[in-house]
Amino acid sequence: MTEPRGKRAAEREMRYVQANRERVPTVGADDPATIASLIDAQVAIRPDAVSLVTQEGETTWREFQKMANRVSNLLLARGVAKGDAVALNMDNSVLFLACVVGISRIGAVVGLINTNLAGTPLIHCVGQIEARMSMVDGRALAAIAACADEYRKAVPEGAEVIHFGVGKAQAHDWFVDGDALMAAASDELPTCEPVLGRDWALYIFTSGTTGLPKATIITHQKFYYGAAGNAVFGLRARPHDRLYNCLPLYHGTGLMVGWGGCIFAGCSMFLRPKFSASALIREANQYNCNILVYIGELCRYLLSTPEDPLDRKTRITRAVGNGLRPDIWKPFKKRFGLRRITEFWGASEANGGFMNVFNKDETIGMTGATARLVEYSTEDATAVRGEDGFLTLVPPGQPGLLLFEVSPTSATSFDGYKNKEQSETKLIRDAFVKGDCWFNSGDLLRQVDVGFVFDIPHYQFVDRLGDTYRWKAENVSTNEVAEILCQFDQIEIACVYGVAVPGTDGKAGMAALALSADAGPLDCDRFADYVEAALPHYARPVFIRVSEGLELTGTHKIVKTRVVEEGYDPARIAEPLFMLDPKTRRYVPVDAARFAEIMAGRSGY
Repeated sequence: MTEPRGKRAAEREMRYVQANRERVPTVGADDPATIASLIDAQVAIRPDAVSLVTQEGETTWREFQKMANRVSNLLLARGVAKGDAVALNMDNSVLFLACVVGISRIGAVVGLINTNLAGTPLIHCVGQIEARMSMVDGRALAAIAACADEYRKAVPEGAEVIHFGVGKAQAHDWFVDGDALMAAASDELPTCEPVLGRDWALYIFTSGTTGLPKATIITHQKFYYGAAGNAVFGLRARPHDRLYNCLPLYHGTGLMVGWGGCIFAGCSMFLRPKFSASALIREANQYNCNILVYIGELCRYLLSTPEDPLDRKTRITRAVGNGLRPDIWKPFKKRFGLRRITEFWGASEANGGFMNVFNKDETIGMTGATARLVEYSTEDATAVRGEDGFLTLVPPGQPGLLLFEVSPTSATSFDGYKNKEQSETKLIRDAFVKGDCWFNSGDLLRQVDVGFVFDIPHYQFVDRLGDTYRWKAENVSTNEVAEILCQFDQIEIACVYGVAVPGTDGKAGMAALALSADAGPLDCDRFADYVEAALPHYARPVFIRVSEGLELTGTHKIVKTRVVEEGYDPARIAEPLFMLDPKTRRYVPVDAARFAEIMAGRSGY
């Protein structure tokens, strides 16, 4: 009898899981399991070992703890108390992480502000969390100064902005020199109220790709469990390891998965201000990094760089992250000689997650939470109820909307957003039986066959439900279409979305394309031939626009809001704009006359 596919490898992985389960402690809501306690534990074991490495130098665990203590004592001296929110708006740095520990140690909540925000979105975020204080660096200070009056109105009366690395220059009397305060603050452990697992530690904001960001609540218990689980089963880190982290720390992958895993495992982390595709492999070797924390867009950019002999000589053997799409999974793994890719699925507000602990290809792995995939509507972007009023499960292999059971008596409780009305919108009640409650992830997953895994279901990410659309009676995944478009030799980035066309049902596909630096003008005829060969008729982009640059979030996700709003109106788009002629199947320019025909319902689609 033939041995099941991958049985020996799966058995080896299972032995690891069983042998290391006890390394992840059980912590309760009343336990003093906090972010600061993770640092204190490492200081007790290895005070003079290296904790953080940057291009400026190294920081030991003891030095880092003392820096965080100064932050705590500084805040206490200025009246910050347990439960207060402190906005943290800085680029990646050792000080950023010291502020996370120093703020959360005294029971205040760290509001992690996207450093790219300015104006209305920035004011919205600090106002949403009612920031008692803001701790910023020079770039953020300039953004605040540009909207100072509105900013001051959005935060509580008496709120201050503590700035670092800017010297004594102050535009307002409520801008305070943080470097001077830090120099005067004590580096001894602060005297403060007890902080427990149930206490709020962080506000992590949703990405804001389709609207203003929402503040997600992260308790100390959730951070602790996330740090432990990622250290043991994701990073598989030990004290001698070193992680390369160039992701923004205001998002969960960089902070909770990357740094959180390191402070639980006691290993060191190289921290870079931001991602550089040309520098990553060289720096990983230079700073002796053997683990990489990634997002899928980072991997795609790395693959787009010219091949280098260093690629296969890199010290990195393990990569942990999310968003690595199937089309580049194996090329990425092969080019950089990776032995393990631990892809995970998670969301800051979710009460469950997935992890590829068995090291299978092209999967987010399995989950320990109670999860179900249900039928959905792309038009309403929600789950579909049957005639009996309940939801319907999809068969294995078919995309379904991911739900997690919400139970107030277990680890699957739902903390949600700071705004409780927003939290309620993420819950589906009476889903399968009267009285039940489920978290709506908004993501489409499918169960996949990855070989022998002890009959444990494994899954693959398909798309965001709001990013799917229906055309010609078929569901279209924007992610899957974008992956195929990116294989055309002139295209570097593709942003795919649905747009309404008068006189038709559903939405037609549209793609905003960013071309490679040396691509020249888009060869529309050759591109039309490519999409006809590579995509089914219903998935081919009906409209395309060629963009010089697409707006990206700090984690390199495409911000679709503007391009979706502009649609295919040539009066609003100065960039080259084309439509797929239904008769010739060629891409032709969209001018005022063609646009008028489309709006009159005479497009021919």
